[in-house]
Amino acid sequence: MRTETIEIYTFDELSDDAKEKAREWWRSGGLDYDWYAHIFSDFVTIFEILGFDVIESNIHFSGFWSQGDGASFTGSYKYNKGSTKKIRDYAPQDNALHEIADTLQALQKRNFYGLWGNIERCSTSHYVHENTISCSEAYRDSGNYQDATSDAQDTLTDCARDLCHRLYARLKKEYDWINSNKQVDESIKCNEYEFTVTGEIA
Repeated sequence: MRTETIEIYTFDELSDDAKEKAREWWRSGGLDYDWYAHIFSDFVTIFEILGFDVIESNIHFSGFWSQGDGASFTGSYKYNKGSTKKIRDYAPQDNALHEIADTLQALQKRNFYGLWGNIERCSTSHYVHENTISCSEAYRDSGNYQDATSDAQDTLTDCARDLCHRLYARLKKEYDWINSNKQVDESIKCNEYEFTVTGEIA
């Protein structure tokens, strides 16, 4: 019987080539947790402030390399009083969210604050990007049975898709940060993984 001794190294002791191999190992299996959960939670709050009723299980995304990648959600919408102030309090530096809130407020004003609608997926494909959703129906609560204004569905669709675009941008930024060399190196060292001289996990 022959016994071979394998030398074990910490990440910092590896050569540059071996470190890159270790990083590849981490990236291939390091994101086995819901790294996006806090972003989903944040956007559920944003949706609620703006008047969209969305649960986390109705938020979907794919990314970040292929045509058709993106993010979207389904849910319902109705007027949320004070949303323009609430969103500015919640995200004071996010002018794009302020603009979406202002657009929805103006739309509600034209519909005497009685507009409501549904955001549904309009594609039967496997894609989940922003253009797969739209406002399928928009109604106006009115004592004299007036219809919603003619721009209601298109405006709600545009606002929902703008939110999807912002959600996807946040997800991509977080993903890129998690997978940056600096963050990967820190994660490997914090977990005290050890490697062979070539960067294989020991």
